[in-house]
Amino acid sequence: MASYKPSAELAASNMKSFLIGGWPWVWLCCQSVAVVTKTLHLSTMWRFLDNCEPPAKKNKQTSDKRKEKQREYETNKRSLVFKNSWITEFEWLLHDGKCMYCRPCQSAYGPLSVNKLPNRGGFQNYSKGAFVNGCANFKHSALTNHQNSDGHSVAVRHVEARNKPTGTSQAEQTIKQLNKSVFHKLETLFRNAHAIAVNCRPFSDYNWMATLDEKKGMVLGETYRNDKACKQFVTAISDVERERIVAKLSENKFLTVISDGSTDTAILENEVVYCRTARLGQANTYFCAFKTLERGDANCIYQACTTSLVEAIGPNSLAKLVGFAADGASVNTGHANGVIAKLRGKHDSSIIMVKCLVHRLELAYKEALKGAVHDKLVRLLAHIFTLYHKSPLQRTNLRKAFDSVGIPVVMPTRIGGTRWLGHTLLSLEKLWKGYKAIVMHLTNNVEDPNVGPKARGLLKLLQSKAVIHYGHFLQDVLLPLSKLSKVLQNDDSSIYLSHEQLESAKISLTKLEQRPGSCLKSVTDDHESEFQDFGDSAVNTLTKHWKGVLEWQGVDVAMIPTEWDQLKQLLYQNEDIYQMSWQLINRKYKAKVPHILDLVDLILSLPATSAVCERGFSIMKIMKTSLRNKLKASSMTQIMLIRMHSASIEEFDPTPAIHKWNAGSSRRPLFKASIPTKLQTALETAAEETAAAAEVEQAAESDRPSEEERHKDSDSGSVLLSDDMSSDDESADDFEMDIDNESD
Repeated sequence: MASYKPSAELAASNMKSFLIGGWPWVWLCCQSVAVVTKTLHLSTMWRFLDNCEPPAKKNKQTSDKRKEKQREYETNKRSLVFKNSWITEFEWLLHDGKCMYCRPCQSAYGPLSVNKLPNRGGFQNYSKGAFVNGCANFKHSALTNHQNSDGHSVAVRHVEARNKPTGTSQAEQTIKQLNKSVFHKLETLFRNAHAIAVNCRPFSDYNWMATLDEKKGMVLGETYRNDKACKQFVTAISDVERERIVAKLSENKFLTVISDGSTDTAILENEVVYCRTARLGQANTYFCAFKTLERGDANCIYQACTTSLVEAIGPNSLAKLVGFAADGASVNTGHANGVIAKLRGKHDSSIIMVKCLVHRLELAYKEALKGAVHDKLVRLLAHIFTLYHKSPLQRTNLRKAFDSVGIPVVMPTRIGGTRWLGHTLLSLEKLWKGYKAIVMHLTNNVEDPNVGPKARGLLKLLQSKAVIHYGHFLQDVLLPLSKLSKVLQNDDSSIYLSHEQLESAKISLTKLEQRPGSCLKSVTDDHESEFQDFGDSAVNTLTKHWKGVLEWQGVDVAMIPTEWDQLKQLLYQNEDIYQMSWQLINRKYKAKVPHILDLVDLILSLPATSAVCERGFSIMKIMKTSLRNKLKASSMTQIMLIRMHSASIEEFDPTPAIHKWNAGSSRRPLFKASIPTKLQTALETAAEETAAAAEVEQAAESDRPSEEERHKDSDSGSVLLSDDMSSDDESADDFEMDIDNESD
């Protein structure tokens, strides 16, 4: 057993051991005390120590200095560029080479929208956001912040709901469960709205058309019986047609914008905008928009063209632009400040200017045919038309003269009014057909004190040998030129087709230099056109000019010359080239020579004329009359879109437009809140039971009709209620009555 040591001896032993072996620990403790003392001295304990000064305070940077320093760093030191990996990371991201865009936000708030969110509830702020109008802040944080924002989340949900297949949304499922007669009422009302738009009738006609339908025995109810409802239906139909056009143009690689300006009855400057594109050898022209301008200068026209393309097709449409077609006005063709100069400077220098060949043909015709005899003939045609057009008495007497000489009545027509050569040719043809009757009538009125002097002057010109010979010669000249003008006015005309027809017209005119034409021969006692194709140098020139656009669309420019040789070999060895079309060539050889055929699509995207705009202005004059001079440009755009691209009245299917309208926020009363609670519960229960029964039946029967066929049946109007709802006619009538009561 160990001996016990007293406490004093133990303390002395421990102290000795500490002094001998623990001196490093003592040194460490001393250092710690010094550090703590210094820290206290520098912080707060200086107030309790003698001969100590307070520590110097650091100068804090202000927020303005920090921001200025950050801006200087961002501007001078940091290089921000767009990273291609962001497109993969952020599926909603769009990039046009200069700015970044958000596809859902543009579709919900911006110009890409087809059925955008209402401008209320805070959404109006998002329409001015950076990712809607273009964001040049190439930071990853900007993308993440936008993705996490509330506005982006709402836009994504909005687009997802809108892009759901027809018949799958909650609103459409509800309307499918409605009584068949209710759906039939909407079909009738939508057909009336479509007919009004197709025939350019005012919205007020919708009221009496509905009244007329009821007098025929149809029951339409009391709702949606005014011009405001008609405008909503027209908007829904227009949106459906616009979506179809966007779907068609989504895969096209090149397009040309076509525009022209005119003044309407309200003395407003308007611009009508079209786009022409081609795919697989098939060229098409689509209506984009009708815009009202503050003034008809280059800036306003440029804004109207670009805005119309973005609204109708999307922001990527400007990157596909290869040409601009318009008339030869300096506001369009100016090299410094014209519309084409702005398009080249702000988008792509390879964009070419296509001057309307019909306008140029008319101007060339007027420039070439000048002289005393031509002026006499023009005055003769103009005065004869005025004499019989403005005087009912002279018109009646001329009809009697036709009966006297025994020839059909052919009244004179005006020589001017438009810029197309066909009017001049028609005026000459009718003059010579009714020549005997006109001469007889003027001869009988030579002594008339009212029209005698004018009749003598016109009769002198009509009997002038020089005027008669020149008139028939001019008719021979106008025959090929008028035919050329009509070909150029076709929507499917293109550069190469126009070139072929122009060569034919030149040959016809050359023949007139050697011998009189058929018309001139009637009052007085071979070159062959060859098919000209593009050669190697032409293909190289086209490829060089549009190299940037072709490469941007994924075309291998280096393969074009090789494929061009291969295509010629395939065509001349295996095909009758005169029986081929570019559509057929694309179907047979697209897989073998895809890149040269993409170049062909680019060429086909270039129109020969802007005559399509003149037809647009004809529609404008029909719709926007003196009684409807307050019609807005947006309504004009919708009506013109339906008239030009919608199906005929006989073939129109209103079902997609009904679903489009029903999915919006303006429908009434066919939306969930207006349906009585009990009926809504019954509808939801019936829908769930129907879905469960459909799954069981589909598993049991392999030959069950497809979803497409069932949807087709529902589109045709065969919308039935559930067994509980359809078995009792009185409950269905009560259901309709409840809807009408709630809507009132």
